[in-house]
Amino acid sequence: MSDTSSKILGLTNLQIAFIAVIIAALALLCSIWYNRIFKKTYKLAKLEHESKLSNFSVYLVDAFRLSINDSSKKYILFNITVSNKSTSKYSFAASLEIQYVRSDNSREHMLFDYIDLDIKSVIGKKLTFFPRDIKLDEKTLESKWLVFEYPINILKSYRIEKYIVKIKDIEGNYKNSEVFLLKDIKDEN
Repeated sequence: MSDTSSKILGLTNLQIAFIAVIIAALALLCSIWYNRIFKKTYKLAKLEHESKLSNFSVYLVDAFRLSINDSSKKYILFNITVSNKSTSKYSFAASLEIQYVRSDNSREHMLFDYIDLDIKSVIGKKLTFFPRDIKLDEKTLESKWLVFEYPINILKSYRIEKYIVKIKDIEGNYKNSEVFLLKDIKDEN
């Protein structure tokens, strides 16, 4: 049957083989070219995907302690900057971990969730506070205050080792900022 087709086209078997090799070489070059294009497309898609993943940082500007004489509550104020480096909007939640040393030298910790407290009337200053659910647009940063409240009598007889402000994004990634000493807010007025 190949003899019949070669007679119709007027080509010898060697010429047909040569044409087949040329077609195979062209197909190989096309597949290499398409492969390079697909690799570049994959890299671009991967970069775009990674830029939308959670990428944020937390910077602690200042930290204060406020005790109210008539109350059994103590307030801790943190001025923090949260930077969303991602190309997507993200929500964050804040919490406070207090690490302390008990009288038997064992180390413990307590966790406090951030609740949006309005204590402007108590401190007499105009401060801007983060809401309970911190939302940041893409490629932005915000610097505001966090206020945590805890009962004085819980940690009264223990030595506080450090305060850790934890910021968690919606994907469960944490960034921490540690403080070892707090200023009394009375010293700033």
